[in-house]
Amino acid sequence: MIIEDEPAIREELALLLEDEGYTPLVITKFTDVPSQAAQERPYLILLDIGLPGKDGFSLCAALRKAVPAPVISITFHL
Repeated sequence: MIIEDEPAIREELALLLEDEGYTPLVITKFTDVPSQAAQERPYLILLDIGLPGKDGFSLCAALRKAVPAPVISITFHL
């Protein structure tokens, strides 16, 4: 599962995973992400910590409660 608000980064991550034979689930609506994760039951979550209007660390804690999947935090700063 890819949770990233920047389309270019989101698409590149998805392509990289697809090239390795995975089928990534890409989240584009950031409302109630933990429920989406619980429904989809991903094996791994790539989480952008800098989502607009969201505290990435709180979202990470909520995801950890929703699913047993490991969470890898990703972020980008210039």
